[in-house]
Amino acid sequence: MIVGTRGAKEISVKKVILIIFIIGIAVWFFFFSNLIKKNCATIECFNEQAIKCSSAKFTGIIDNNVFKYVIKGSKGDSCLIDIKLERMGIGTPIELINLFEGKSMECRIPKEKISQLSINKMKDVINYCSGPLKESIYELIIKKLYGLVVQNIGDILNQVDKELFELKNI
Repeated sequence: MIVGTRGAKEISVKKVILIIFIIGIAVWFFFFSNLIKKNCATIECFNEQAIKCSSAKFTGIIDNNVFKYVIKGSKGDSCLIDIKLERMGIGTPIELINLFEGKSMECRIPKEKISQLSINKMKDVINYCSGPLKESIYELIIKKLYGLVVQNIGDILNQVDKELFELKNI
């Protein structure tokens, strides 16, 4: 037993060991649970951390929009990365702001492929992602494709008529 001085209560060795053990567990959890993330100032720094799948975060302007990227850590053979479009650029139409702003997606990128990708290029990572931001991107793609079909429907119908006329003459 450890005896305190000047009338302090006795503290048992077991209590001291328990307190040290709890502090040790808390310190281990704090440092190894990805609570502390490296704050990257550039997307290059973030991409380097992504290759190692080390905890990091980056907030920056890409294509006039403010994105936030966070590496959450490993899960099996994949690296988990969150991508959030925080704010759209000035002058962006309100319908696009409503469609995209504040939306995020979680990406599970295979570790063997992550070195070949640029995390800030949507075309590189979108196949590994899921979530509201990806859904919004696909929604916009579908709207644009529909617009192209409607815009060119006359040409399409003329081509179909021409093909059908040629088939009748055979």
